[in-house]
Amino acid sequence: MRAAMLEHGMNPADRRIASDSRGRPCLTGAPDVDFNITHTGGLVVCAWEQAAGGPRVGVDAECMGTRSPSVMHRSAARWFTPGEREAFA
Repeated sequence: MRAAMLEHGMNPADRRIASDSRGRPCLTGAPDVDFNITHTGGLVVCAWEQAAGGPRVGVDAECMGTRSPSVMHRSAARWFTPGEREAFA
């Protein structure tokens, strides 16, 4: 997050990661920034969108070695878009 803030001309000392009323992470003092972050098994993924009123971003990561193929397919069926399900298959 610090690298993304610096890359977008923000001073990380002026911002704080907080949660909105629904528990979604947000960046204080940056209403035009939407981001999401996840981590698992030594992997960290962060998605960042900077556009007022732009699309919301979301990321999730799962350590597939701990999940059976049937569990992964059920998760994909529930959460993925049609295009994501096709790519996953």
